[in-house]
Amino acid sequence: MGFARKVWHLLVGIKDGLVLLLMLLFFMTLFAALTARPSPGQVREGALLVKLDGAVVEEPAAVDPLETLMASEAPLKEYRARDIVRAIDLAATDERIKAVVLDLSRFTGGGQVHMSEIGAALDRVRAAKKPVLAYATAYADDGVQLAAHASEVWVDPLGGAFVGLLIAQKSFSMPSLIGLIMLMGIATKNSILLVEYAILARREHGLSRFDALMDACHKRARPIIMTTLAMGAGMLPIAIGFGAADPTFRSPMAVAVIGGLITSTFLSLLVIPAVFTGVDDLGQWFGRMARRLRRSPPASH
Repeated sequence: MGFARKVWHLLVGIKDGLVLLLMLLFFMTLFAALTARPSPGQVREGALLVKLDGAVVEEPAAVDPLETLMASEAPLKEYRARDIVRAIDLAATDERIKAVVLDLSRFTGGGQVHMSEIGAALDRVRAAKKPVLAYATAYADDGVQLAAHASEVWVDPLGGAFVGLLIAQKSFSMPSLIGLIMLMGIATKNSILLVEYAILARREHGLSRFDALMDACHKRARPIIMTTLAMGAGMLPIAIGFGAADPTFRSPMAVAVIGGLITSTFLSLLVIPAVFTGVDDLGQWFGRMARRLRRSPPASH
């Protein structure tokens, strides 16, 4: 009986030791996973993406975790100016980096000194015979200063509304946002007109995809341009402030609609056929894969 008791105590001790060892391994693995940093991969060739979705400052402000937890929205991101300049300068001398891309879609700005320093760094990249590309939905004052140093500047199709506001020196406010929502509906309607006619031409008249798109652009360009001219003519008196009502509220809305209509009209006739071609190619590829899977015989066991 005493021997059995000793064996039992030995087995319990081994069990407790194994449990303690497994717990130590678990917590060590958890600590390593939380504190480890990913090893940088080997960069062979690519571009440096500088995504500024916040403000450029001299020194980022300290973030209070409790205040961040209680806040209703995420805090504004801040980027140290010298870190951005250092990264751009390294890209200028690194042979693996072939281009620098600025994503200014959510850029909220920075001081004049910081913009000058970053602009000088971008000039050094261009001096190294490397392109600098800038992209944004709309460019504010500081965004324009950075984009002025780029080789190419890209803007979202809806950004035409913001370009109109910039040219007319109108502020982005609630009326211009209302105009942007109205513009989205008009641009969507123009795209539906174009795609629907192309689908009907292929289905009922047996045209090829290219011929159907060309015919749709040819025949649907007239109603699209008529809609643009009618809406633009209706918004023009409001944009220039003609009338007895206060123009400060309605003028930004009209300017946003007119600027966006001009860009969306041309882009509807150029971008929508290209997107339709890509989506149609993707649909045909999935169709071929599905037919191939249906035709393949089941594997024998």
